[in-house]
Amino acid sequence: MLHTLRAMVPSALAAALRPDPRSAARPRKLPLRPTFIRIPPGASPGLPVVIDRLDGMTRVLHDGGPHSHGFFSFLFAVRGEGSMDIGRRRVRVEPGTMVITVPGETHDTRRLRGVDRWAVSFTPDALGTSAAAWLFPSSDQAEWLALLRRPSGSARTLVVPPGERLVWKRHLADIAGEIRLRHRGYREAIRAHLKLILIGAARLAAEPGEPEARAPLLDEVFRVIEAGFARQLSLSEVARTVGRSPAHLTTVVRTQTGLTVQQWVIERRMAEARQRLVATDENVTVVAERSGYQDPSLFSRHFRRAHGMTPGEWRHGEAAILRPVER
Repeated sequence: MLHTLRAMVPSALAAALRPDPRSAARPRKLPLRPTFIRIPPGASPGLPVVIDRLDGMTRVLHDGGPHSHGFFSFLFAVRGEGSMDIGRRRVRVEPGTMVITVPGETHDTRRLRGVDRWAVSFTPDALGTSAAAWLFPSSDQAEWLALLRRPSGSARTLVVPPGERLVWKRHLADIAGEIRLRHRGYREAIRAHLKLILIGAARLAAEPGEPEARAPLLDEVFRVIEAGFARQLSLSEVARTVGRSPAHLTTVVRTQTGLTVQQWVIERRMAEARQRLVATDENVTVVAERSGYQDPSLFSRHFRRAHGMTPGEWRHGEAAILRPVER
């Protein structure tokens, strides 16, 4: 059964989702709130995807007002018209519009009343979990390109051509059906449908004459993080390795991805920890050390902050679903 965010959200995240009265008074001048990637409320760690069909009238995912998430999300409008505030921009939403929001990006959906739409929330784990390699994919992977920010914002507010909308609706309906029925191979089916949607978004977002957008600096940064996350790795070291100043690198990475370099280092460590907690019987201290933490208590604090549960709860609770069961 699908659950609403209000029903499933942990108390800490619920507080983050409540509108800030000071922000609500000036919805067009909202600061971005950097945040770690969290599991969408209502999802399991082994299947970090939640999909809802909202009629724009009777059902809402959570209280309106400016808020941000710790995961990726997008909406696809089916009927009706409205608008949505994303950061300091107000975007028009009408049938065929797809709007992508990234972790930490402040947005306000109160003006979507009456807009019949699909709403999908997911973490990068949804695109594959093997050895946490999903975290830093090459920038020429189309499904990743759809999630990258561009200064113009053009890559994340798209209009699907009328002739393609039925196919998108079918993909979304199939994702909902796979989550509900959970037949053999459902995780792979959900991943395939989600990738096809994001690849379609990346194609729509491509600039004229540019078959595939690239972000070579991001590739460099992610390679450095991948090589060094398991040891002490500072922003200064990453910046020095890629030949940029720490301030410039911070601006570029946050603009393109919504997270800072240090947050990506932590998220990579969290990804390693998630895999080790499920795939091995290493104790938490060993998991912490092999994930880049010399201090197990700091590791536990970061893990709980990122996931709303302790490493032990992750290992012994719902995370067991990550173990392969289909053959």
